[in-house]
Amino acid sequence: MLRHLAPLPCLSSLAALSLCLAGCPRGPDDTGPDSGDPVRTASYSYVADSMLLSEDGSQAVIATDSGVVVFDSWAGDTLASTPADDFVEPSVQAWLGAQVAIVDRGAEAGVYLWTPGEQTYDIVADEESEAAAAMARSFDAGLAWLSRRAETCRLLREGFDTAVIESCSYLRDMAVVPADGTTFLGHDDGAGDEELLRIDAAGSASSIDAPIHHLAYDPVYDTVYAAGDGESSFYAMTTEGGPVGGESVEGTLVDLAVLDSVNLLALLVVDGGDAWVQILDLASYEERARISSASAATALLASADGGTLAWLQPDRLVIAEVDWAALFEASEDSG
Repeated sequence: MLRHLAPLPCLSSLAALSLCLAGCPRGPDDTGPDSGDPVRTASYSYVADSMLLSEDGSQAVIATDSGVVVFDSWAGDTLASTPADDFVEPSVQAWLGAQVAIVDRGAEAGVYLWTPGEQTYDIVADEESEAAAAMARSFDAGLAWLSRRAETCRLLREGFDTAVIESCSYLRDMAVVPADGTTFLGHDDGAGDEELLRIDAAGSASSIDAPIHHLAYDPVYDTVYAAGDGESSFYAMTTEGGPVGGESVEGTLVDLAVLDSVNLLALLVVDGGDAWVQILDLASYEERARISSASAATALLASADGGTLAWLQPDRLVIAEVDWAALFEASEDSG
């Protein structure tokens, strides 16, 4: 099913919709490639509810209460956007090839697949239950997504049986093993009862004793990472759900991201008024470096090639391009 889009607005009209970068392009706290710093950053005053990076980190996609915007990570130029009236409460969920998977939590609809710059959406719908999309991830076979009606969720994965979760309550995070579609889903009832479900290709679900809020798959060691809100450690498990290990941090772990292309694990950590991105070796969990961030940061993400990180704050976002070899050398010299 296709839905028609109004023409894409230009940068000047986006400003009128409060979608433009404050002080376009990037802010005065940015570091340049000639600064000698192995971490180059750009800071923007976008208020983003969710965000994705392109494979090489050169473009960022964000969702605000006014729509979805694609912009150049370093020049700050808006490249494409959706008109303000198309979504009520959009969330960018995943890349599906060149398309962005968008879930509108304020509408009774499926997953919108948008190719930035094009004038139509593809819509993936749950035709059997006509339930609204709640969360989506991509994997090798296509799209894995959750439709929801009241407290019942349905997990739909292209080429696999549908799994029904009778009481999915509050959904927290979801990770999908690319090769076989095995899905890990964290949810709770809002009253302290938490559950991490492992759902196999046949749709059979089993409960795992592990955190539920921050889930990430590591293809290098075929491992799933999990962390809970307000906790100081992460948990690692096999794709079968068995324990592998974990590690504690000095403060509170806010989010994590796997940088499999460079064999690293990034942790967003807050301790009082201090905050940093802690970089660990995937094999040993040995700390390799730390990158300063902001104590108000709420989410961490990485580009597929591992060269770019980004973190969200309540009133802005930061994009960081990292020269890993130079950063590790600097960390060893200072340590």
